[in-house]
Amino acid sequence: MIASLFGGRYRLPVILQSERAECGLACIAMIASFFGNRIDLNTLRSRHEISGRGSRLSDLLSIGESISLKARPLKLDIKDLSAIQLPAVLHWDMNHFVVLKSVSKRSIRIHDPAVGERRYSMTEVGRHFTGIALEMTPGAEFQHGATAMRSRISDLYRRYPGFNRAVGQLFVLSLFLQLASIGSAFYMQLVIDEGVARQDADVLSLLALAFLMLGLTSVAMTYARSQVQLYFSNQIGFQMAGNVLTHLLSLPVSYFEKRHVGDLVSRFGSIREIRRILTEDLITVVLDGVFALITLLVMFYFSAMLALTVLLFVMVSALLKVVCIPAMQSLQEQVVVAEAKTSSQLMENMRTIEVIKFYCRELTRQFLWRNRYAEQINAQVRLARFSINIDAVYGVLTTAEHVVVVFLAASLVLEGNITLGFLTAFVALKGNFTSAIRSFIEKLVQIRLVRLQLERVSDITCAERETESLHMPAVRRRVKGQLTIENVSYTYPGAAAPIIDGISIDVKAGEVLAISGVSGAGKSTLLKIMAGLLKPTGGRVLVDGIDILQFGLREYRYACAGVLQTDQLLSGSIADNITLFDEGADQSLMELAAEQAGIKTFVAELPMGFNSLVGDMGSMMSAGQQQRILLARAFYKRPAIMFLDEATANLDEALEEGILKNLRDLSCTVVLISHRPVALRAASRIIQFSQL
Repeated sequence: MIASLFGGRYRLPVILQSERAECGLACIAMIASFFGNRIDLNTLRSRHEISGRGSRLSDLLSIGESISLKARPLKLDIKDLSAIQLPAVLHWDMNHFVVLKSVSKRSIRIHDPAVGERRYSMTEVGRHFTGIALEMTPGAEFQHGATAMRSRISDLYRRYPGFNRAVGQLFVLSLFLQLASIGSAFYMQLVIDEGVARQDADVLSLLALAFLMLGLTSVAMTYARSQVQLYFSNQIGFQMAGNVLTHLLSLPVSYFEKRHVGDLVSRFGSIREIRRILTEDLITVVLDGVFALITLLVMFYFSAMLALTVLLFVMVSALLKVVCIPAMQSLQEQVVVAEAKTSSQLMENMRTIEVIKFYCRELTRQFLWRNRYAEQINAQVRLARFSINIDAVYGVLTTAEHVVVVFLAASLVLEGNITLGFLTAFVALKGNFTSAIRSFIEKLVQIRLVRLQLERVSDITCAERETESLHMPAVRRRVKGQLTIENVSYTYPGAAAPIIDGISIDVKAGEVLAISGVSGAGKSTLLKIMAGLLKPTGGRVLVDGIDILQFGLREYRYACAGVLQTDQLLSGSIADNITLFDEGADQSLMELAAEQAGIKTFVAELPMGFNSLVGDMGSMMSAGQQQRILLARAFYKRPAIMFLDEATANLDEALEEGILKNLRDLSCTVVLISHRPVALRAASRIIQFSQL
């Protein structure tokens, strides 16, 4: 009833969360869309930062108010759910929000931002619902329309030399094949009416030769089109993947901290489907449409009654497909998200295999993965069943159409209005038409569904870049290493209080500054801000008296090196990890860096030395050996400023003391975080974090 007062009744969409803790944002987006403001997650995310720990009810009230959705918090029992205004937000499992879609005597139906649409019995609801609900209705300033931050396909690639020629070749070749298909439909008519009926063997031979040549030409054209399409598809795919990766690597660290690796891999993989649509379906849909129109005109020329009969059935079939698009899109999105979660779970198991085995949690992790995989299978089954049902109805319509048309055409033959050859030709034309129109409709549906893939890729491409270019300037400024932290504050998105509040520090060039303090106070966050990896919410960082944003983040980072707590080795050789795959690596400098990091002797004992391979999880190396390779990486760069966060925590005191001495000999500015006495003694100045 409420919906009817605000522009008519709207469908409640399923909007799935992209980040780990944005279920609240997704719920707001669903309800806003229901009432007519089709706002997407990218837009809401750009306006409202959500804490990595999730949204609070007060956050939802604030976000709803910003788009004129008036909210009324309620505390109620399960039996009262039928009395609230739908759709409504429910607090679920103590740490999640869902949208209540409908309520019956025995069950409810919800839209869960994590998994999609679900039905729960009242008994099951009792195990999830916390008793808190949020009614939301449009206010006087509620705006209807669509607000979306979504990339267009053309944003993902640039036309390469020969692009227009390739498109033209594909179009011409495909058009010839379509016309050849129309011509082939007349073969049986000519054979029956001109050859068999007249007992003319010469005509039969001529027809056979002519249509053989037409068929061979079609095969050659198909081969040529496949070659052009292969080249075209790979060029477009390469550009798309490269452009999206370039944008992904230019995003700030905070973007990656809020997302699962498997989900990002899945979003990146959406490029394949977009490429297929662009290089295959777009051209096909145009040609199928033209082909269907030409064939339909020929059919009307032959018999208007038969053509209208075919057209009627086709229109009903097309309507069926169009009506099913929203449901199909929702089901496909659920499949994609479920696959991404399964992939993330598997990656997590691989990365934490030592912990899993040490705590004997193999069966527990297997159980969790099986649950994820079951959700994926269930989503795939729901999509498959939906497709099967559509195909079944479509099959009934196709069968009925064929029977009716053949019956009517045969009746016309009996009445002497058309010939038997005409009947075979018309049936062949009808087959071509229905095949083309079915392909046309299916491709249109796929093009419509590509919005799902674009929305997933847009989560990457619409995110704000940290820097506009990944290239360094031709001439770089020399960095002396003086650092100034001016009244720096940092508040995590959605947090009530800042973790860092008004800190100021001066670090002289060449100074070794140690920061010590209790765990969780914000030391690592401060170090990331100083390194330019996090943007402070207040204050600024200066290098040699220049704000690092004005200096240029990439140019500043080029002068820095370090070892942070989350650093890890990459798949490649030890040399690759020390030089970070530098193509012009300096062998002598690499060996010197390894010696300064105390790892050269160990590497020399390996059969393949610096060419020994390590994996992204460190292979067979100890934590101390991995840490020394990471330190060698920092030494190799010869930075003006070095940042170390518990970088010697896995080393014995003798090794640690030697490495820190080598570090002082570099004469670069060093900011280190440590609790270890050896590291603190190596500093020229020690600051207690609590006193900042």
